[in-house]
Amino acid sequence: MTTPQEIREKSFDKARSMFGGYDMATIDEYLEELANDFEALQKENVVLKSKMKVLVEKLEEYRGQEESMKK
Repeated sequence: MTTPQEIREKSFDKARSMFGGYDMATIDEYLEELANDFEALQKENVVLKSKMKVLVEKLEEYRGQEESMKK
């Protein structure tokens, strides 16, 4: 997984042409790597949100049971 620090520190080779710029193949490769990492993070986020929703529902259920037991 690419870290934010690695993204900030990433540098690209200059293209070998009279126009200058950067080597597009290197940039495309790096963007594909970032896209894969981002996709994995999105999937993980969906799973974690789902788990959190279940936990919140259980917590509310337990709080309701606690109130009933107090009465």
